[in-house]
Amino acid sequence: YRYHHLFAHLLQNQLRQEQPQLVSSLHEQAGRWFLYHDDDEYQREGLYHLLAAESWTAACELLEQQLEQWLWSRGELTAVLNWLEQIPDEVLAQHPSLLTWKAVSLSLTAQIGRSQHYLNLLKPDENNSRWQGYIAFVHSSNAMSTDQPALSVQYAQDALEFLPADAHKLRSLILQNLGLAFRLSDDAPAAERTFQQAAALAQECHNRPSLFNAYIQLGDLALQLGDLPQAEMYYQRVIEPAEQNPALSYMPQVAFAYGAYSYVLYNRNQLDEAYALVQKGIQLVSRIPNGQLQHDAPILLCGILAARQQWPEAQAVLDQAIATAQAHETDMRLERFEMYRARLHIQMGELTTAEAWLAKLPLTPNDPIHFKNRFDFFTLLRLRLAQKRLTEAEQILNRLETTLPNGRS
Repeated sequence: YRYHHLFAHLLQNQLRQEQPQLVSSLHEQAGRWFLYHDDDEYQREGLYHLLAAESWTAACELLEQQLEQWLWSRGELTAVLNWLEQIPDEVLAQHPSLLTWKAVSLSLTAQIGRSQHYLNLLKPDENNSRWQGYIAFVHSSNAMSTDQPALSVQYAQDALEFLPADAHKLRSLILQNLGLAFRLSDDAPAAERTFQQAAALAQECHNRPSLFNAYIQLGDLALQLGDLPQAEMYYQRVIEPAEQNPALSYMPQVAFAYGAYSYVLYNRNQLDEAYALVQKGIQLVSRIPNGQLQHDAPILLCGILAARQQWPEAQAVLDQAIATAQAHETDMRLERFEMYRARLHIQMGELTTAEAWLAKLPLTPNDPIHFKNRFDFFTLLRLRLAQKRLTEAEQILNRLETTLPNGRS
């Protein structure tokens, strides 16, 4: 099974043309050959062949044995989702653990509607507290994405109660979700404490993907609070190990850290350095299936291009990001990208187009301000200033100042 990939491609094309009926059986033979060897890379290669052969029973058995190990050791959330997407729903329905993981993966990639669909297919098992913990975790993540932070906190706390104390890796992930729920509630001190707990637990169980996630969350929180040095410190805790060990660059967290750190440099007006970092993040995330769905690179790149007054290029970046979000039905990402496109139109002086974005939003100046809509209000503020509607702008600014998150310096 080992030969140059170009020669392999030639032989495979010839096989499909001359003996297409053999393709599936050969994939299955190859899959079982790889599975015979007790090696992680061989097991992954075997899974590829089993999925290609539509040998669903063997593929599901392998995933049930290895999925968590692959996820925890390599942080390959998008790869896990890609594997699960290839298995028909009626097959997944016979494997509750894989069905749960599909709901988890969809939730963590902001595909909330689809996540809830697979969650609804699960039959409750009151005797399996571990899977009850997983299900509560998905409910927490989905509640957070639908602007229900209090419910998200409750589900996350339920998940921690269901799980055994020695489930360190999963508990670290749930603590990060709980920290995000506190962020959504604008309780920055509680969010920071929870992220720190998640980082400590991840470090204790040597779970580098979860540790990197926690550092990025702490960096994002520091950035939200305006503490650029603190944000830089946390992002560097992800970037430095990856630069010392290039093998870590396969982890999506590294790509996200480059993008986030570029935003720190952007805020310092170090545009060339920021551009180089965000391009590095884009290059790394391009290796990850569906990785672009989780990455803020289009927003960061657009900001840098706009600062350079490269308007057509900036607009093209966001247009492509919006098209990708629409194609994958990631509503949360779509709303975010459209809001930043409205900001770009304001910078370009296209105020009528920006006003059209506002007209589509279920937002009025008197709505309560919270984490989820705060950036919309900042965009509205920019629009009113650009329109010279200064009285309205002052009212919005005063409201924003009184609703900054607890802990904002």
